Amino acid sequence: MAPSRRDALYVLHLFSNDITTFTLAPSGRPTPIGDRMATGTMPRGFVFTPDGRRAYTANGGDGTISAYTVGEDGALSPLGEPAAVEGEGPFGIAIAPDGKTLYTANLDSGTVSALSVGADGIPEPIGEPLPTGAPEPRTVSASADGRFVYISHGRPTTGREDKMVVFAVRPGGGLKPTDLPRVSVGSGGNGSDITPDGRFIYVASTGSDAVYAFRIARDGSLSRVQGSPFRTAVFPEDVAVTPDGRHLYVTSPNHDNAVTRNVTGFSIGPDGTLRTVPGSPFESGEASVGITPSRDGRHLYVSNFESHDLATYNIGKAGVLDQIKSSPIPTGGVSPTFQGVAVPPNQGPRASFRTAVTDRTVRFDGAASADQDGEIARYDWTFGDGTTRPDGGPNPTHTYRRPGTYTATLTVTDDENCTITLIYTGQSPLCTGSPAARTTRNITVR
Repeated sequence: MAPSRRDALYVLHLFSNDITTFTLAPSGRPTPIGDRMATGTMPRGFVFTPDGRRAYTANGGDGTISAYTVGEDGALSPLGEPAAVEGEGPFGIAIAPDGKTLYTANLDSGTVSALSVGADGIPEPIGEPLPTGAPEPRTVSASADGRFVYISHGRPTTGREDKMVVFAVRPGGGLKPTDLPRVSVGSGGNGSDITPDGRFIYVASTGSDAVYAFRIARDGSLSRVQGSPFRTAVFPEDVAVTPDGRHLYVTSPNHDNAVTRNVTGFSIGPDGTLRTVPGSPFESGEASVGITPSRDGRHLYVSNFESHDLATYNIGKAGVLDQIKSSPIPTGGVSPTFQGVAVPPNQGPRASFRTAVTDRTVRFDGAASADQDGEIARYDWTFGDGTTRPDGGPNPTHTYRRPGTYTATLTVTDDENCTITLIYTGQSPLCTGSPAARTTRNITVR
């Protein structure tokens, strides 16, 4: 099978300053392909536009963002020259849910930058970087509705109580400070992720050996979830929420390379509370740091800073991780980096159907529904008379009891569980679901 963007995975390397491209088998097993692609100095973070055709990384060593085009086969090509963020030491990067703005947390200058993404994909600064008002900003998470940006701060060796700061998003993508309270994230706030429903945000507290959990209010303010913080393996750095919002995984580089059980799993409760997945922490590699779920949520990928490799897991129903055979495998570069494992977003399906009416019996045909990067896996029908047929296949037949005009609706889901809803967890989309996955048609029966 030829490589495709749908099956691609990327790993960034901090010290060899490059990106390895992998292709993923249906089993989740990654295989490296092609030559490594150069980045700027000390890259961290890798985010995609919603259509998956462009990607960006923040280069902490030279204060720039590198842009790439992503081919149909998943291959990367440089897009223009690296763009200056106008801040020093960009550490974390996020792209807005609509793909029109990039944000970087600039560790050395204590600022946050916003850059617009034009039709040509080239980033352009939006004004000057803004001071965050707290020491050492690290990670950026944007809300799925695009209204707020959350920035974690800190250095784990100081022992101080570090903060998360909230910015509001202006029309056009620029940022403005808010008066919302700054919440404590323990010592050394680091990687953060938001649940797909936008209700909770989780932050790794590196110096506290814990993850902090907060509820997100409509006005963007944060309040601590009951029981927070929750204990992790030693020295946690990054977090990842699964696409279904049911589990959270945390990577911990630890202080001792001999310790290789460095991935802690949690089940996420309806109230945002966390319950440790049995078997945590799971075996991974030396100094686990980067982490991402697959687009369908069936697999988890973890990069290891000191052993220079990539671990792959099956995610069980209870969130238990089972490392696949041949895992981990070398990434080919030196020192996989923070927020440096990424997959392109799943492109949402499009619903379409026809009807054939005979008296009060209607034959529906949804075969024209399509998914540009996969297949339709589920057809959910409502017939407009109070009758539904969940997972009813592409060709159901329905008989109406009374004559009249009815509005029938078809909602489709693809083979990676993408449907009408955007799945975005703070840095880059996993599924660009849209209203196109649902369509209606008026039907008159006599």
